[in-house]
Amino acid sequence: MTQTPDLLMETPFFDDAAPGPSGIDVLSDILRVFHVTGAALLRGEFGAPWAWHAPPSSEIANLLHPGAAQLLIFHIVAEGSCWVEVDGEERCMLRSGDIVGFPHGHGHRMGSGKAELIPIASLFPALPWMDLPVVAHGGTGERTHIVCVYLRCDLLSFEPFLASLPNLFIVRRDQGPSGQWFDANMRYLVAEAVRARPGTSCMMARLTELLFIEMLRLQMAQLREEDVGWLAALNDRYTYRALNLFHSRPADRWTVETLAREVGLSRSALVRRFDRMLNMSPIRYLTTWRLHLAAQALREGGNPIAAIADEVGYESEEGFSRAFKRYFGISPAAWRQSQSS
Repeated sequence: MTQTPDLLMETPFFDDAAPGPSGIDVLSDILRVFHVTGAALLRGEFGAPWAWHAPPSSEIANLLHPGAAQLLIFHIVAEGSCWVEVDGEERCMLRSGDIVGFPHGHGHRMGSGKAELIPIASLFPALPWMDLPVVAHGGTGERTHIVCVYLRCDLLSFEPFLASLPNLFIVRRDQGPSGQWFDANMRYLVAEAVRARPGTSCMMARLTELLFIEMLRLQMAQLREEDVGWLAALNDRYTYRALNLFHSRPADRWTVETLAREVGLSRSALVRRFDRMLNMSPIRYLTTWRLHLAAQALREGGNPIAAIADEVGYESEEGFSRAFKRYFGISPAAWRQSQSS
């Protein structure tokens, strides 16, 4: 019998493989599991020429958010334009409405025109900050207003997500309703911080979380067909359907063969797609997701470790414990204790 080439097997067995309302919202499921909290850090008012450099986020994480090993720093260009760069990357230009972030915590430089680089920390007022500080610097040229926001984001520990992001993460705001919402949200965030009314800390945390979610959605909308990574995988009908199945039914006894059958591809075609989009096999993704689900259950509940192992698809507590320690470096029991201390 003649073998059907894998290329031909990429033709779908059904027409409902594209992302849709069925199953689970994968992005929402990720955000449900991984805690995201944040706040506005400062407002910058700069006049050209100006330039400053910021340290890696790991150097200021514990100062801004005690207990955090790393923060996700974002700069929102509220008005004007500027350049931004990190070591080893080309300088990029930003305009009003653009957002730039540094998922891997790199130190970075920003400016307008040619000016001597100064440490951004040298412009900070003395701690503690009772209100959102305003940092002013530069000459009398074009004005650039920047809002700096930070997030403590456990999502950075999820390898498939973080590995897909560049050192410099730029989102271009659109001009439709999403852009109008983004502008209104940003203005409200700044006004809330300045007024410091009852509930301000909670409100700012929620607003920054919403900004982060919208940034991810804007980035997905701007991806090209040839782009790869976790966000790009959500735009691809086959990898999205596979991720949808994993997130909807993580404890199922999945094999590549059963997954490929439900997605509508041959086994080899599905493996190639995961390798290209996520640089990992389907089973490695599933294992990573199961272990993070288990970590959440250990952190937030008191169920026995054997019960948690069963909930995330492991047949034995011993096998689960070995996999957990191999991934996180400590046993499930030690992890639970570290999260409660």
